[in-house]
Amino acid sequence: MKSNKVFIGLTILATATLLVACQEKTESSKNTSNTVETTTSSEVTISEEERQKNLDDFYQVISQTIGDRYGNEIDEKSQEAWNESQTNIFAGQASYEIIDDYLPKELSKLNVKIDGYDNATRRLKVTVTNNYDETLKKTTKDSSGNYLFGTGTNFTLYGYSTLSGKATRVQLLSINLVEDLKAGESIHLEILPRGLAENTSEYAKSLQNPELDSKYLLGRSDLGLSLWDDAPDLERGVELNPNQFAFSSMANIYIVPQLFFEEYPSSAPTNKELEEILLEYK
Repeated sequence: MKSNKVFIGLTILATATLLVACQEKTESSKNTSNTVETTTSSEVTISEEERQKNLDDFYQVISQTIGDRYGNEIDEKSQEAWNESQTNIFAGQASYEIIDDYLPKELSKLNVKIDGYDNATRRLKVTVTNNYDETLKKTTKDSSGNYLFGTGTNFTLYGYSTLSGKATRVQLLSINLVEDLKAGESIHLEILPRGLAENTSEYAKSLQNPELDSKYLLGRSDLGLSLWDDAPDLERGVELNPNQFAFSSMANIYIVPQLFFEEYPSSAPTNKELEEILLEYK
């Protein structure tokens, strides 16, 4: 009889232990389930087609919007200073340095550096480097062999005059790549101003160089037909002096890139990041 009581007690204890273990396992499963649901709910699920469209907008469109906002903010500060009879907000700050830190980091990996101006050749020297891990695509052509602006990687440089009474925004230069630029590689450009590139005078022809000129496609510039910079030996009637809008008198030069890829880089934003960025700037 005594042994039966002991046996019954052990059975009850084992059953209780099993129930506690099952309850702990159930609670653990619930917690795990909750964790999975939370993680899933923080992600943004979209189709591959929609992601491609969002990435296109991010790399090809958003930078234009951000650049416009950045320039408008500076224009407002410049106008306020002018209204209060203050000096040019960039007076004494002329520099070839190109600003890109106003952009999201992922849009600032096309590095552009102005190496200087060659007065003898009238060319602006620029180095362009691809710091992405994928190739940047070149500008495409139509069926007739004509380049289609805005269909390949390009960048525009804006700057502010330091010699005028009010700091005025100037579109200095727009360059479209005519060859793919592979990951980690650079291209060195020597850019002839439109006033000489499109001139048929003997003097202009002496400065034109098919090998150098075939490396880029020159877009619009507020400098028009002027030189990139002042030239002490200016040839009147052939060249136009840029005066206060010369590159060497510009400050706060900033870049607005438009980037095209065959395959998007590994550093491309996540779906959630894209959603937040596009919501802010579109």
